[in-house]
Amino acid sequence: MNQTKQSLSALSALSIAIAAALLLSACGDGSDDDKPAESRGPLVQAGKFDPKMTGLWRVLGESRLIEVTDQTISSYQEMPSFCYRDRIQTEAAALEGATYQHSSSAKRTSAELFQDPRQPSSYSLERIASIPDRCKAEPPRDAASTFKAMQEIFDLDYAFFKERGIDWPARVKLLAPQAAAATDDAALQQVLLKAIDGFNDHHLSLMHFDTNGERDFYADSAATPTIKLLKQAFAAQSEVNDYDQFEAAWHEQRRQAIAPQLSGGSQGRVLNGAMVWGRLAGHIGYIEVSRLADFSEGGNAAKDIQLMRAEMDRALSALADSKAIIVDIAVNDGGYDHVSAELAGSFADRRRAAFSVEQHRPQGRATQQWFVEPRGAKQYLKPVYLLTSDRTVSAGDTLTLLMRELPHVTHVGQATSGAMSNMLPKSLPGNFLITLSNEKYRDPRGELFEGRGIPPKVKLQVFDPTVANSLTTGHAGALAQVIAMVPQ
Repeated sequence: MNQTKQSLSALSALSIAIAAALLLSACGDGSDDDKPAESRGPLVQAGKFDPKMTGLWRVLGESRLIEVTDQTISSYQEMPSFCYRDRIQTEAAALEGATYQHSSSAKRTSAELFQDPRQPSSYSLERIASIPDRCKAEPPRDAASTFKAMQEIFDLDYAFFKERGIDWPARVKLLAPQAAAATDDAALQQVLLKAIDGFNDHHLSLMHFDTNGERDFYADSAATPTIKLLKQAFAAQSEVNDYDQFEAAWHEQRRQAIAPQLSGGSQGRVLNGAMVWGRLAGHIGYIEVSRLADFSEGGNAAKDIQLMRAEMDRALSALADSKAIIVDIAVNDGGYDHVSAELAGSFADRRRAAFSVEQHRPQGRATQQWFVEPRGAKQYLKPVYLLTSDRTVSAGDTLTLLMRELPHVTHVGQATSGAMSNMLPKSLPGNFLITLSNEKYRDPRGELFEGRGIPPKVKLQVFDPTVANSLTTGHAGALAQVIAMVPQ
């Protein structure tokens, strides 16, 4: 994957995850004798958090303690050997549009945060009386302690050692002495990178913060066939020295191969470059979406949901007389699950179960049940073809789970990346921060696709590692095959 694009996307996803994780949810459990008082409303009003949400909370399933003031949220990481205040802080302005449900009784106070009230809450909170004294002290910042904190975080929260084929205890045994011997951040960083190497997990990453607060971003390079193809192609050429620029040129080349086939429609890319739509020959509609977030500068989930809704209503109105629509997410870098649900709802005939989300360590947080249901002014119920590949990532995987439950949608192409869990951010005691996967997404039949991808109903190769020019011709060729599937 393009490292710059992945870095920006992951940093954006990280800010999303932090914003969501710090406002969160839980269910009241009062008895008949102690019925909880409940209230709900906007989380942020006039730039400040609602007073009901200020104070101290535990984020269930994440070992995170948070302190909410009227304008900021600060957090503490809690694990067996450590508890410390971390560098994560969220401003109220970043959470405009979110809502909460507050439940309070003599025994327990809890809350739920919703990015979209039509879907399950994003996280769970439980009121606590105080931050433990041990969490307020400065943590040890030596290399051995930083590595041990990372080890304990993965022990507690990483959900897919088996699926990713990682012998974590053996890796810790090998690397712990190397970490203890590290004399500076540069040496420690190399050990931490070895610790996350080879997971092939798009949501696993490491950040380093220097003394000026600047950060370097390193992601586990998911070795999917298409990413390998891109890296091989980059190594085989000499015109472009920067890999990021090379992949950006590849994206543009793919788009230019499709653009001449489109008429009418969006007249170029919309949603801050994330979407293009129009008509293909044969009265076939076409909607391509390359990401599911960042549709406006400084936007958030609530704003992106609104923007996606408006653009999909415009597209489906214009394409209502088409005989079929191709939804192309063969290259999609992910974003918000809630935006995926908004898009998928444009094609829903009725409310249907789509998937469930369970945290690896729930700590009392219930499994979340997601549905695909009608959204927008009018839904498109003629044949739909969903095109995916191993470059369909994260919220792109989620969109696939939602769409494949609709009876008039045919999933075609290659299996998706299999990277559905959100990025859980965790600061380390030193100058590092990691993100990892801690959520298990299962379809209504209980299938878990993390690490192996969601298989299509109709297989066709989009990017073929056995074909030399697949990077330049594969996407357009796959689209031609999908067009040929549409009944005349």
